[in-house]
Amino acid sequence: MATRPDLTTGVKLTSDVASDVVNGAHVKFVTAGTHTITASVDGYKAMTTVQVDPAAAVSATLAALDSGTTVDSGVTVYFELTGEDAYGNQFTLGPSQFTLTDSGFGDSIDGNTIQFGRAGQRTITAHLTGTTVTAQLGMTVLPGAVSSLKLAPSPTTITAGQSVTVDVTGLDASGDSLGPIDPSGVAMILSPTTGVTVAGNEFTFPDPGTYYINAYLKSDESVIGNTVITVNPATETGAPAPVPTPSHRHYTWRRRHERRLHAARNRAA
Repeated sequence: MATRPDLTTGVKLTSDVASDVVNGAHVKFVTAGTHTITASVDGYKAMTTVQVDPAAAVSATLAALDSGTTVDSGVTVYFELTGEDAYGNQFTLGPSQFTLTDSGFGDSIDGNTIQFGRAGQRTITAHLTGTTVTAQLGMTVLPGAVSSLKLAPSPTTITAGQSVTVDVTGLDASGDSLGPIDPSGVAMILSPTTGVTVAGNEFTFPDPGTYYINAYLKSDESVIGNTVITVNPATETGAPAPVPTPSHRHYTWRRRHERRLHAARNRAA
Protein backbone atom coordinates (compact mmCIF):
# COMPACT_ATOMS: atom_id res chain seq x y z
CA MET A 1 0.00 0.00 0.00
CA ALA A 2 1.48 3.36 -1.06
CA THR A 3 2.08 5.92 1.61
CA ARG A 4 1.30 9.58 1.23
CA PRO A 5 4.35 11.83 1.03
CA ASP A 6 5.04 14.22 3.88
CA LEU A 7 4.83 17.67 2.34
CA THR A 8 5.31 19.58 5.58
CA THR A 9 8.74 20.90 4.69
CA GLY A 10 7.49 22.55 1.53
CA VAL A 11 4.14 23.79 2.76
CA LYS A 12 3.24 27.42 3.13
CA LEU A 13 0.73 28.25 5.88
CA THR A 14 -1.40 31.37 6.01
CA SER A 15 -4.12 32.52 8.44
CA ASP A 16 -7.13 34.74 7.93
CA VAL A 17 -6.38 36.46 11.27
CA ALA A 18 -3.65 39.07 10.99
CA SER A 19 -2.45 38.67 14.59
CA ASP A 20 -1.53 34.99 14.10
CA VAL A 21 2.23 34.38 13.92
CA VAL A 22 3.21 31.79 11.28
CA ASN A 23 6.65 30.17 11.55
CA GLY A 24 7.08 27.35 9.06
CA ALA A 25 4.63 24.64 10.01
CA HIS A 26 3.80 26.32 13.32
CA VAL A 27 1.15 28.94 14.06
CA LYS A 28 1.00 30.99 17.26
CA PHE A 29 -2.56 32.08 17.99
CA VAL A 30 -2.98 35.37 19.84
CA THR A 31 -6.57 36.42 19.19
CA ALA A 32 -9.46 34.33 20.50
CA GLY A 33 -12.08 33.19 18.02
CA THR A 34 -12.34 31.03 14.90
CA HIS A 35 -9.25 30.98 12.66
CA THR A 36 -9.00 29.55 9.15
CA ILE A 37 -5.59 28.11 8.29
CA THR A 38 -4.68 27.48 4.65
CA ALA A 39 -1.82 25.19 3.58
CA SER A 40 -0.40 25.61 0.03
CA VAL A 41 2.11 23.35 -1.70
CA ASP A 42 2.81 22.55 -5.37
CA GLY A 43 -0.35 24.33 -6.47
CA TYR A 44 -2.56 22.46 -4.03
CA LYS A 45 -4.41 23.94 -1.10
CA ALA A 46 -6.00 22.56 2.05
CA MET A 47 -7.90 24.43 4.74
CA THR A 48 -8.86 23.83 8.34
CA THR A 49 -10.45 25.87 11.12
CA VAL A 50 -9.16 26.27 14.64
CA GLN A 51 -11.20 27.54 17.58
CA VAL A 52 -9.01 29.58 19.92
CA ASP A 53 -10.22 30.24 23.47
CA PRO A 54 -8.98 33.11 25.62
CA ALA A 55 -6.15 32.45 28.04
CA ALA A 56 -6.59 32.89 31.79
CA ALA A 57 -7.72 36.34 32.92
CA VAL A 58 -5.01 38.64 34.23
CA SER A 59 -7.36 41.58 34.82
CA ALA A 60 -11.08 42.27 34.91
CA THR A 61 -13.66 45.05 34.66
CA LEU A 62 -16.86 45.21 36.73
CA ALA A 63 -20.04 46.83 35.38
CA ALA A 64 -23.57 47.40 36.69
CA LEU A 65 -26.07 46.20 34.08
CA ASP A 66 -29.06 48.37 33.03
CA SER A 67 -28.71 50.75 35.96
CA GLY A 68 -25.52 52.80 35.85
CA THR A 69 -23.63 53.58 39.04
CA THR A 70 -26.33 55.73 40.69
CA VAL A 71 -29.43 53.91 41.97
CA ASP A 72 -32.21 54.33 44.52
CA SER A 73 -32.28 52.58 47.87
CA GLY A 74 -34.07 49.22 47.66
CA VAL A 75 -33.15 48.63 44.01
CA THR A 76 -31.59 45.31 42.93
CA VAL A 77 -28.67 45.61 40.49
CA TYR A 78 -27.13 42.89 38.31
CA PHE A 79 -23.36 42.99 37.88
CA GLU A 80 -21.25 41.65 35.02
CA LEU A 81 -17.53 40.85 35.18
CA THR A 82 -15.45 41.00 32.00
CA GLY A 83 -12.06 39.26 32.05
CA GLU A 84 -9.05 40.08 29.90
CA ASP A 85 -6.12 37.75 29.20
CA ALA A 86 -2.49 38.68 28.61
CA TYR A 87 -3.14 39.06 24.85
CA GLY A 88 -6.00 41.54 25.19
CA ASN A 89 -8.82 39.06 24.62
CA GLN A 90 -11.93 40.05 26.58
CA PHE A 91 -14.63 37.63 27.69
CA THR A 92 -17.67 37.63 29.98
CA LEU A 93 -17.38 35.63 33.19
CA GLY A 94 -20.41 33.80 34.52
CA PRO A 95 -21.85 34.47 38.02
CA SER A 96 -20.36 31.18 39.27
CA GLN A 97 -16.86 32.38 38.37
CA PHE A 98 -16.70 35.35 40.76
CA THR A 99 -17.99 36.60 44.08
CA LEU A 100 -19.09 40.10 45.11
CA THR A 101 -18.43 42.04 48.29
CA ASP A 102 -19.25 45.64 49.16
CA SER A 103 -18.21 48.20 51.72
CA GLY A 104 -21.20 47.90 54.01
CA PHE A 105 -24.58 49.55 54.60
CA GLY A 106 -26.33 46.19 55.06
CA ASP A 107 -26.77 45.44 51.36
CA SER A 108 -28.07 42.01 50.35
CA ILE A 109 -25.77 40.08 47.98
CA ASP A 110 -27.01 37.06 46.02
CA GLY A 111 -24.67 35.72 43.32
CA ASN A 112 -24.12 38.54 40.83
CA THR A 113 -26.91 40.73 42.24
CA ILE A 114 -26.99 43.25 45.08
CA GLN A 115 -30.09 44.79 46.63
CA PHE A 116 -28.98 48.12 48.04
CA GLY A 117 -30.12 49.30 51.46
CA ARG A 118 -29.12 52.56 53.11
CA ALA A 119 -28.29 55.59 50.97
CA GLY A 120 -24.64 56.56 50.58
CA GLN A 121 -21.43 55.75 48.73
CA ARG A 122 -19.95 52.27 48.59
CA THR A 123 -17.36 50.27 46.65
CA ILE A 124 -18.30 46.93 45.05
CA THR A 125 -15.47 44.42 44.62
CA ALA A 126 -15.55 41.34 42.38
CA HIS A 127 -13.16 38.48 43.17
CA LEU A 128 -12.39 36.08 40.33
CA THR A 129 -12.60 32.58 41.81
CA GLY A 130 -9.29 30.76 42.22
CA THR A 131 -7.19 33.79 41.30
CA THR A 132 -5.96 37.05 42.80
CA VAL A 133 -7.74 39.05 40.08
CA THR A 134 -10.19 41.63 41.41
CA ALA A 135 -12.20 44.51 39.95
CA GLN A 136 -13.93 47.40 41.73
CA LEU A 137 -16.82 49.72 40.96
CA GLY A 138 -18.04 52.74 42.92
CA MET A 139 -21.81 53.01 43.48
CA THR A 140 -23.96 55.90 44.72
CA VAL A 141 -27.22 54.92 46.43
CA LEU A 142 -29.88 57.61 46.76
CA PRO A 143 -32.79 57.59 49.24
CA GLY A 144 -35.85 55.78 47.89
CA ALA A 145 -39.51 56.81 47.79
CA VAL A 146 -41.20 58.06 50.96
CA SER A 147 -42.34 55.10 53.07
CA SER A 148 -43.13 56.62 56.46
CA LEU A 149 -43.36 59.93 58.32
CA LYS A 150 -41.24 61.10 61.23
CA LEU A 151 -43.07 63.61 63.42
CA ALA A 152 -40.74 65.84 65.42
CA PRO A 153 -42.55 68.02 67.97
CA SER A 154 -40.49 70.78 69.52
CA PRO A 155 -40.50 70.38 72.45
CA THR A 156 -42.03 66.99 73.34
CA THR A 157 -42.75 67.92 76.97
CA ILE A 158 -44.34 71.26 77.85
CA THR A 159 -46.33 73.04 80.55
CA ALA A 160 -50.07 73.62 80.21
CA GLY A 161 -50.76 76.73 78.15
CA GLN A 162 -47.69 76.35 75.97
CA SER A 163 -47.49 75.53 72.26
CA VAL A 164 -45.73 72.83 70.24
CA THR A 165 -44.70 72.96 66.57
CA VAL A 166 -44.67 69.57 64.85
CA ASP A 167 -42.25 69.26 61.92
CA VAL A 168 -42.61 66.36 59.47
CA THR A 169 -39.78 64.48 57.75
CA GLY A 170 -40.19 61.79 55.10
CA LEU A 171 -38.30 58.50 55.47
CA ASP A 172 -37.68 55.83 52.85
CA ALA A 173 -38.02 52.09 53.47
CA SER A 174 -34.44 51.93 54.81
CA GLY A 175 -35.01 54.77 57.27
CA ASP A 176 -33.02 57.35 55.31
CA SER A 177 -34.30 60.90 55.58
CA LEU A 178 -35.88 62.46 52.50
CA GLY A 179 -35.93 65.88 54.13
CA PRO A 180 -38.79 68.04 55.39
CA ILE A 181 -42.33 67.57 54.11
CA ASP A 182 -44.66 70.57 53.83
CA PRO A 183 -47.15 70.23 56.72
CA SER A 184 -49.95 71.29 54.35
CA GLY A 185 -49.53 67.94 52.59
CA VAL A 186 -49.94 66.00 55.85
CA ALA A 187 -53.15 65.26 57.73
CA MET A 188 -52.61 65.35 61.52
CA ILE A 189 -55.15 63.80 63.88
CA LEU A 190 -54.94 64.79 67.55
CA SER A 191 -56.29 62.76 70.46
CA PRO A 192 -57.71 64.00 72.78
CA THR A 193 -58.74 67.31 71.22
CA THR A 194 -60.59 69.03 74.09
CA GLY A 195 -59.50 72.64 74.43
CA VAL A 196 -56.54 72.29 72.07
CA THR A 197 -55.99 75.10 69.56
CA VAL A 198 -54.57 74.05 66.20
CA ALA A 199 -53.00 76.46 63.70
CA GLY A 200 -51.39 74.49 60.85
CA ASN A 201 -48.72 72.37 62.52
CA GLU A 202 -48.76 74.33 65.79
CA PHE A 203 -50.72 72.97 68.75
CA THR A 204 -51.53 74.89 71.97
CA PHE A 205 -52.46 72.76 74.99
CA PRO A 206 -54.40 74.45 77.82
CA ASP A 207 -54.65 71.35 80.02
CA PRO A 208 -52.14 68.82 81.33
CA GLY A 209 -52.20 65.28 80.00
CA THR A 210 -50.84 62.95 77.35
CA TYR A 211 -51.69 63.77 73.74
CA TYR A 212 -51.21 61.62 70.64
CA ILE A 213 -50.72 62.94 67.13
CA ASN A 214 -51.21 60.48 64.27
CA ALA A 215 -50.50 61.63 60.74
CA TYR A 216 -50.69 60.41 57.16
CA LEU A 217 -49.60 61.78 53.81
CA LYS A 218 -52.59 63.24 51.98
CA SER A 219 -51.29 62.00 48.62
CA ASP A 220 -50.76 58.46 49.95
CA GLU A 221 -52.64 57.48 53.09
CA SER A 222 -50.50 54.36 53.56
CA VAL A 223 -47.58 56.62 54.55
CA ILE A 224 -48.10 57.31 58.26
CA GLY A 225 -46.33 58.47 61.40
CA ASN A 226 -47.07 59.37 65.01
CA THR A 227 -45.74 61.10 68.09
CA VAL A 228 -46.60 61.70 71.75
CA ILE A 229 -46.66 65.01 73.62
CA THR A 230 -46.67 65.30 77.41
CA VAL A 231 -48.25 68.39 78.97
CA ASN A 232 -47.42 68.98 82.65
CA PRO A 233 -49.53 71.08 85.03
CA ALA A 234 -48.57 74.73 85.06
CA THR A 235 -47.73 74.58 88.79
CA GLU A 236 -45.59 71.44 88.56
CA THR A 237 -41.91 71.77 89.42
CA GLY A 238 -38.99 69.38 89.10
CA ALA A 239 -38.21 66.96 86.38
CA PRO A 240 -40.95 66.45 83.74
CA ALA A 241 -42.80 63.17 83.59
CA PRO A 242 -41.31 60.54 81.28
CA VAL A 243 -42.77 60.27 77.79
CA PRO A 244 -45.31 57.42 77.87
CA THR A 245 -45.55 54.67 75.31
CA PRO A 246 -48.47 54.88 72.84
CA SER A 247 -51.75 53.96 74.47
CA HIS A 248 -54.64 51.81 73.36
CA ARG A 249 -56.14 54.96 71.80
CA HIS A 250 -53.14 55.31 69.45
CA TYR A 251 -53.32 51.69 68.27
CA THR A 252 -57.09 51.94 67.84
CA TRP A 253 -56.57 54.92 65.51
CA ARG A 254 -53.96 53.04 63.51
CA ARG A 255 -56.23 50.01 63.05
CA ARG A 256 -59.17 52.24 62.08
CA HIS A 257 -57.01 54.14 59.60
CA GLU A 258 -55.69 50.95 58.02
CA ARG A 259 -59.24 49.53 57.67
CA ARG A 260 -60.39 52.75 56.01
CA LEU A 261 -57.44 52.72 53.62
CA HIS A 262 -58.06 49.04 52.76
CA ALA A 263 -61.74 49.76 52.02
CA ALA A 264 -60.81 52.70 49.78
CA ARG A 265 -58.41 50.53 47.79
CA ASN A 266 -61.10 47.84 47.33
CA ARG A 267 -63.52 50.44 45.98
CA ALA A 268 -60.90 51.67 43.53
CA ALA A 269 -60.08 48.13 42.33
